[in-house]
Amino acid sequence: MAHKGRIPRSFNKRKFGERLKKLRKSLNHTQVEMAENLHVQQGYYSQIENGKFEVGAQFLFQLYLQFQPYYRYLLFGPVSGIGSRAHPSDEKTNEQESAITQLQEQIAEYREDTHRLESLISRIQSLLGEGLTLIKEHSK
Repeated sequence: MAHKGRIPRSFNKRKFGERLKKLRKSLNHTQVEMAENLHVQQGYYSQIENGKFEVGAQFLFQLYLQFQPYYRYLLFGPVSGIGSRAHPSDEKTNEQESAITQLQEQIAEYREDTHRLESLISRIQSLLGEGLTLIKEHSK
């Protein structure tokens, strides 16, 4: 069993680093840009890309968030199936495009709902403040 926050020992960090480098170059990113996207120092990122450093759970989580369509490819190499594009230059299937579009729409709706809720909370806090002021003035 793997240690908490680590991936299994069978994981090939050298091949992972090679795939990560291939992804970075195909996206025309520098190591600095990739490190910033993944919220790590450039030196740490470089060590991972060169297969010299263990990959932690936080790094993998950020990798998933930033590069989800390529996640399985990065971890395991070319595999078939939805969400497992062999390489960034591969074309997405219609099903993948549809799923991505639906997720993007759901995220946009969530953001709008969150904004509305924040506005409502702000208005309620303001009304409560006004109400407390009136109660204090009335009780004098």
